[in-house]
Amino acid sequence: MPRPKTFTIENSLLGATATFRQHGYAGASMALLVKGMGINRASLYANFGDKESLYLRCLAAEAEVQLARLYAVAEAEESPIAKVKAILRSQLADMDADKAKDGCMIATAAAELLPSHLAVAQLVESYYVRLQFLISRCIDAAQRTGEVGPTLHIDNASRFLRGQIAGLRLMGKTQASITELDAMADWAYQSLLLAGQTK
Repeated sequence: MPRPKTFTIENSLLGATATFRQHGYAGASMALLVKGMGINRASLYANFGDKESLYLRCLAAEAEVQLARLYAVAEAEESPIAKVKAILRSQLADMDADKAKDGCMIATAAAELLPSHLAVAQLVESYYVRLQFLISRCIDAAQRTGEVGPTLHIDNASRFLRGQIAGLRLMGKTQASITELDAMADWAYQSLLLAGQTK
């Protein structure tokens, strides 16, 4: 009679994601992955395929989790411009002492594997396109409510904030303090307000 599995796919993926976030793709050895996932190598290969397949699955899931969180953050605010500010400030929410050194898996993937890894490039680009769409929708609403002026170029503004968010996430893996990152997020927000002043 076969022994029942002592793990769940979801928990194993969470363990793998945490391992990849901390060590990156190259640094996450199979020994580290099986330890983080709480399974043996045979179970890893049987349930998730090879290391690359596991990584892509974790990266795709992480992108969905982050996007869902950002949409929820924006939805919680009534004012369109407050939604933009909340999206920016949400980047700091999880940067406590442990997570700050691990940084963001998506930002790490971009720094480590782009542009040569096509599948990773597609996942990362898709994530940032969807993030930019969320921001542009908020800015468009802010224009319609008069919170920013009608001359503000929505695509340029949303692209700028997309870049600021990517930078914040990458810096979360460095020794930058929360105070420094908070100042960066506020500067990006104030720059948006300045650019969107009604003439």
